[in-house]
Amino acid sequence: MKKRFARFILFIVFILVTFACADKQFGNIRIYAAIPGSSSDFYDKSKNRILQDNVWVFLPDGTFSAIVIADDKRNIFSGKYGADNAGEDMFISIDTNGDGKFDDSLFLSKDSLFIEWRRKDGTLKYLLAS
Repeated sequence: MKKRFARFILFIVFILVTFACADKQFGNIRIYAAIPGSSSDFYDKSKNRILQDNVWVFLPDGTFSAIVIADDKRNIFSGKYGADNAGEDMFISIDTNGDGKFDDSLFLSKDSLFIEWRRKDGTLKYLLAS
């Protein structure tokens, strides 16, 4: 009886650790832009289309899309994302090349009011649209 109970407890701990370590998605759509503004200024929900440059859109289904200017070129990204914390910091891991693996990350502020793309050439900051 004790072995059965111990196995049950280990199973429950395994399940909890698995969910705790899994990447999380936002519960609702999140739109971040380089300039302040309304989400409708940056993204058309009905057409699932970004309307301006320097915008990141995170959907509750774990996918994202972005159009950002970096290194003097216009970059268009889309793929999957997962948010998780690493120590005190919160990061959004992103798949920028569509291979199904996370290859970059964005820093998420504790209050979720901005994200930063920390790059070798400098940090780009994007604000949560209202």
